[in-house]
Amino acid sequence: MLLAGVTAFAQVNIGAGYMWDFWAQKNGNSKVGTRSMNGVYAGLSYNILLVDGLGLAPGAYFSWATGIDLDRDGKKVKETWGSTEGFVKSTHMAITIPVHITYTMDMGPGKAFAYLGPAFQYSLALNEELKVNSSIVDVNYKSKLLAKDDEGHRALSPFDVKLGVGFGYNWKFIQANVGFDFGFLNRCKTKDYTGDGRETANAVHVGIGFVF
Repeated sequence: MLLAGVTAFAQVNIGAGYMWDFWAQKNGNSKVGTRSMNGVYAGLSYNILLVDGLGLAPGAYFSWATGIDLDRDGKKVKETWGSTEGFVKSTHMAITIPVHITYTMDMGPGKAFAYLGPAFQYSLALNEELKVNSSIVDVNYKSKLLAKDDEGHRALSPFDVKLGVGFGYNWKFIQANVGFDFGFLNRCKTKDYTGDGRETANAVHVGIGFVF
């Protein structure tokens, strides 16, 4: 009876959209660079009405993003061999499970909403690649940063806990939204920055969904 009552006040949201996935790299308090990746996400959430206007929305999303790494000044990280240049590219795939508190209010012909809450992420892969092909040099370097080495160590941790915040608008069965995910955990497991190496994974996403 309880399950039937909860289901009667629940909505399923299937959505997809654009994602900017950016990992801030620091050495202590000094900025080192950014893994700046653009991509897409897709998934669903289940918004359960708790009281009038307030709800709980667990969900699950898959994301994929890729892009050229940036240095501390926001310029593309590159390697040079004579007159030949190559850029460092990162590619990230992950599953994110948010558990958000939602607030909805009537506005115009539809409903405006906002959400806030934790999100738990497991990265399936994070690969770093440097590729240069020319008549002078041929370089193809690829590193799987989440894979364990011979001693069982990883360069980066696959786990993260994020704070998600966002807002959007729902009209009939169509929903548009924008959100921000701020990573809490240091994903860096090595001292690659010759000191207190830190990487925090953040994201901005804009999407559209269908509500049932």
